[in-house]
Amino acid sequence: MTFVDAFASPWFLLILPVAVALVLLVSRRSLAGLDPVRRWTSITTRVVIVVLLILALAESRLLWKNDRLAVIFLIDRSASVPPEHQKAALDFVRTASANRDRARGDVVGCVVFGRNAGIEAIPRERDLFQENEDFSIIIERDVTDIESAIRVAMAAFPEGYGKRLVLISDGNENRGNSLEEARAAIEAGITVDVLPVRYEYPGEVLVEKIVVEPEVSVGEPFDVRIVVDSTRETEANILVSESGRHLSTQRVQLQPGKNVFTVPRRIDDASQTSMSYQVLVEPLDQDDDQVVQNNMAHAFTFVRGLPRVLLCTDDPELDAALVQALRDERIAIDVKTPEYLASDVSAYLTYSAIIFSNVGAHHLSSEKMRMFESLVKGAGLGFVMIGGEESFGAGGYLGSPVEDLLPVYMDVKQKKSLPNGALAVIMHSCEINNGNFWAKATVQQAIRVLSPQDYCGVLYYGGMGGETWLFPMLPCTKKGYMLSRLMGFNVGDMPDFARIFQMAHTQLKKTPAALKHIIVFSDGDPTMPSNAQIKAIRDDNITISTICMGWHTSPANMQKLAQDGQGNYYSLTGPDKLPEIFIREAITVRKALIQERDFLPIVNRGGSFLAGIDLGSLPPLHGYVITSKKEAADHYLEAPPVEGDLVNDPVLSSWYYGLGKAVAFTSDSGRRWASDWGSWDGYRQFWGQLVRWVSKKQTDDRFRVTNRKEGDRGVVYVDAIDADGRFVNDLDFDARVVTPGPDFKTVPVEVRQIGAGRYRIEFDVGKEGNYLVSLEYMHGDGEKRLYTTGMVNPYSPEYRSMATNDALLQRVADVTGGRVLGMDESAGDTVRSVFRRDFPISTTPQDTWRSLLHIAAILFFFDVFVRRVIIDWVKAYRAVRDAMMVLFTRRAAPEGPADDRLGSLLKRKAEVSRAQEGYRSFYEASDEKKDAQLDETFVAGTDAPAPSARKPAPSATTEEKAPPTKQETYTSRLLAAKRRALKRDDDERG
Repeated sequence: MTFVDAFASPWFLLILPVAVALVLLVSRRSLAGLDPVRRWTSITTRVVIVVLLILALAESRLLWKNDRLAVIFLIDRSASVPPEHQKAALDFVRTASANRDRARGDVVGCVVFGRNAGIEAIPRERDLFQENEDFSIIIERDVTDIESAIRVAMAAFPEGYGKRLVLISDGNENRGNSLEEARAAIEAGITVDVLPVRYEYPGEVLVEKIVVEPEVSVGEPFDVRIVVDSTRETEANILVSESGRHLSTQRVQLQPGKNVFTVPRRIDDASQTSMSYQVLVEPLDQDDDQVVQNNMAHAFTFVRGLPRVLLCTDDPELDAALVQALRDERIAIDVKTPEYLASDVSAYLTYSAIIFSNVGAHHLSSEKMRMFESLVKGAGLGFVMIGGEESFGAGGYLGSPVEDLLPVYMDVKQKKSLPNGALAVIMHSCEINNGNFWAKATVQQAIRVLSPQDYCGVLYYGGMGGETWLFPMLPCTKKGYMLSRLMGFNVGDMPDFARIFQMAHTQLKKTPAALKHIIVFSDGDPTMPSNAQIKAIRDDNITISTICMGWHTSPANMQKLAQDGQGNYYSLTGPDKLPEIFIREAITVRKALIQERDFLPIVNRGGSFLAGIDLGSLPPLHGYVITSKKEAADHYLEAPPVEGDLVNDPVLSSWYYGLGKAVAFTSDSGRRWASDWGSWDGYRQFWGQLVRWVSKKQTDDRFRVTNRKEGDRGVVYVDAIDADGRFVNDLDFDARVVTPGPDFKTVPVEVRQIGAGRYRIEFDVGKEGNYLVSLEYMHGDGEKRLYTTGMVNPYSPEYRSMATNDALLQRVADVTGGRVLGMDESAGDTVRSVFRRDFPISTTPQDTWRSLLHIAAILFFFDVFVRRVIIDWVKAYRAVRDAMMVLFTRRAAPEGPADDRLGSLLKRKAEVSRAQEGYRSFYEASDEKKDAQLDETFVAGTDAPAPSARKPAPSATTEEKAPPTKQETYTSRLLAAKRRALKRDDDERG
């Protein structure tokens, strides 16, 4: 239903009477020559056009009124809602949407939410969650944010509908403010009904928190306080661990409410810089505990003692000289191989620096690389990379987070001639779970470690299409194209390797690369290439490595193929090692970055950590990994260029990265290329000063730190006190927080002074795990200092919920004028309540000026048509009649007249036509011919058309007679001819 609402510019209506009057006045004179019907039709049309134009100028609007209803269901998918209740919510929405009022045009939509909110279905006429249809939106379930769900749903409502939200939730909100958003909803004309998800855990035990001093001193006693919450009296065991070592087990009697237990501790090891604690509560009666995720909590504390570093090396024996040199310099050092590197940031709080010695990228996951980058950038940890055949670009670090934190690039762009590599990957059918997915993902990682100077191509068996290139050997400057192609193909099961190996061999022979390599991924079933074919490949200096994997592998064939191809053989039972193997094989073509030659390092500049070292006595080096300089870094030692190169290669470089420092030494520590350095007098001092310089500096100021959680926010209070016990004010902190994995983001945060010497830091702790807070500030002596603290979010706040929060849900409904559904209603009543018609009728204003202008334009052309076109209605009728006759009877229209009157009319028309033709021929002929023509016109009984009866106008004078006009001459001659014709007839009849 519609009606005119208002005019935006109503003063234009004042000219409407004047405009109509002018149209009537002007049109009556200008259209006087038309017949009455056409004249009044044109006048009426003009009046309508003027009215439409004035209404358009006045900006008239129409209001569309309807009672259609749009309902959007908000489904809580957070972890606090038990799985069976989530399924029940889905079934309810499915039933409700199927029973909406279709005749009125009601529509339904769905939004699901947890930490984030997503539109599962925009409001539509189609039913929600049809048979076997489930949720499709991925939701982070560790938080409940009702506010964001309401906000997303409000934006999804269509115009012209009544609007209602149905919130299906337990109401245990731990982020945002749903009441504030509900008030915004009512202002937008939206009501919110709530359908509570009802549950209650009669028995539940959870570790609420572990309280430990953020910082302790060596030899200082302190307590680890454990707070356990229980819904009823029960008996439980409390297990406490310290830095991964079991500390104690206590059997305790829990009372309803909060229970506090204390474990006294003291750290006597001066080499420790941090300690972590873990508490696990195990109720003896399992009925007293329904949610196990909240039975464990973590905490850590910093121990101010001697600095300690971590050395990660692929072979500890080869780095024994480095380890001994650092210990001689009184630096505590732990040695680990790559497979024992932890994935949790808390494991590295013990250390001031981390040293990588010949550690390849294939030993590290992308998450670990991001973790190390964040520890340097956000926590001030020092980082040193020492070269070797598995390090820097030769180790596959190109494009990784580790390359970002180092002072050198892994790629080389300024060399005139640098050996490059070419990699051909042969993909066979991957008969394992998600085999093709794993294969594509790992090949993508392998391509990423190749440099733009390298080449890569992928071959596979495409079924009916046979052996084909996914993309041929292309330079890796086209990595984006390569990676996109890898996502869109399916690998088939090829019968033999002969043709596909020939294709790879042919392409590699033509590829301008110094190192050429083939990787074959297969279960070994296809027929192997012949010995002659493999020999031809090897004669062209192309190596072959094989990866055997599948349900029915033939390892002997694949092992022999790798042996004959002088490559590596890998036998796998699962896909977890695929990325490591592919990266290791891909960097085979990156070995061209290794420069093995004897040279004496060039001293480019001195540095603070080189002070006191006789750089003129530096021993020679026998090799290094080629890298490129970063402009912002300091480059101390360089390798002299070989003939044809443009620049020196960096050997020793450093820079500041975020709050930390990083050093790159592109030769090794003495295992092979620096074998002469072990006997150098400055060896111990060189590495000792370098490691001390790069290590995280510990502050000597006294900071008292407390921390706590407030909802989903972490709050850290820092009290700064100087050596004399006075508060330190106006400290300018540069604060950063390192979030838990797998992202390990470094987030800058604000530090506000809220009192004398007291500072507050606030940040989001919605995700469970360890949060590191690093504070960099300017000390009174003018030197920058770094203080590190942190806090632990042991588990998601979702697991703290014990029952439905009815109070919050009731308030949300009350604020918007909605209802709490399902309380005392049957399922059918609940569905009917969802689509009740108590909402205000919606109105939608719509501007009409565009439509009015369109109509006026059409009427303008209609007016022109009426004035300029004369319609022969008889002909029009006959044409329509004939067309209808042909269309419906499929017979031709009759040629003769339809009746006598029409026949007489046609006869008269023919006579008039002959008379008009006579006029024309008469005026064109001579006088004699005119008489002869008129004589022939009349025969006995012929009745010629009478000439015009109008007499000529009288002459101007009575004395002179005007000459006869053509009409008068024609009339006199016509009468004479008629008399002659009558006389002839009389003579013939006697």
